[in-house]
Amino acid sequence: MALLLRKERLDDFLQSLDGQLAAPVRLEHGEVHFAINPPVEQILQDSDYVNSTISPVALLFPQTEVLFKFKLNGKPQIELPKEPKPLIIFGIRSCDVAAMRYLEMFFSRKFIDTPFVERAEKTTLISVACQRPGRNCFCPCCAGGPFLEEGHDLQLVDFGDAFLVEVGSEKGMRLIYARGQFFEPAPYELNEQRNKLAEETLQKFEIASHMGTGVRKLTSRAVSDELWRMMAARCIECGGCAFVCPLCTCFDVVDHSLPCSSNGVICGWRERCWDCCQFAGYSMEAAGVNPRPDKVSRFKRRFYHKLSYFYMEMDGRVGCVGCGRCIQVCFGVVDMPAVVNTLREEKLLGARLR
Repeated sequence: MALLLRKERLDDFLQSLDGQLAAPVRLEHGEVHFAINPPVEQILQDSDYVNSTISPVALLFPQTEVLFKFKLNGKPQIELPKEPKPLIIFGIRSCDVAAMRYLEMFFSRKFIDTPFVERAEKTTLISVACQRPGRNCFCPCCAGGPFLEEGHDLQLVDFGDAFLVEVGSEKGMRLIYARGQFFEPAPYELNEQRNKLAEETLQKFEIASHMGTGVRKLTSRAVSDELWRMMAARCIECGGCAFVCPLCTCFDVVDHSLPCSSNGVICGWRERCWDCCQFAGYSMEAAGVNPRPDKVSRFKRRFYHKLSYFYMEMDGRVGCVGCGRCIQVCFGVVDMPAVVNTLREEKLLGARLR
């Protein structure tokens, strides 16, 4: 189902939405950030921006969050957070939509992550297809875009003075029916032009990441120890790659407590925060044993998790959507395309470091 939303009506459409609206805005120094209920005039409404510095998946899986508060006074008393409010994310890019669907799968498997799943159930994604990929983007290599065939609730394709609106889910259909006054039937020829735009966009990408070769070599353990050591030596273990990757799910849980009265009653809260498998203490066990005591083993483990067929079979995709954020933050140039193409060339990082 394809409809037309004229840009002159977009502000009114966004203002008519119920619940919270998260949308991209440009910060003082040019970074793009997803803000909650920003002024409509500040919302980036076209395809001139690439993606935000931090993925909007952080709206559902925040960097820190309180899981519950407690009071220890005889029988423990638990106070759970309030139920999440409905959220509409407007302007999310295709790669982040693919990441969001991965996280929904990951956090709803055998052990359901209640905070994430409850937020996801109340979140609607209105994506804008990418027509001007950034220099670090490589989503076609990872089934992450630039145009989506599934996963979106609504997908907008920019045609200058109007958006072609593609409905991808029941959530999207309900949104359309509730606000039908903003939409009109799309001319049939726009569908053909949309496919042409998608093909033209594919020719604009500057980076190729040969994921298939990476999957094959990691799965068959055909990467030499020497090559792993050379690549790991460039990693400074800053955790930047994990903190900007929309598919990374490592976290830690910490209890904070303090006396809340003079009679010894203890109050506190349990907090979840992002963690990184590259950190030396991440895999430390309670017995004091660390199964990955050195940087090489941790570096190897990260890419095995991202690329091996064992995890592809379990997760349904490689652990990457090609957003390019790791390229932007990695000081050592051991981002995903650099590592994958190194495995393909079987020499250290190829031309990018010469």
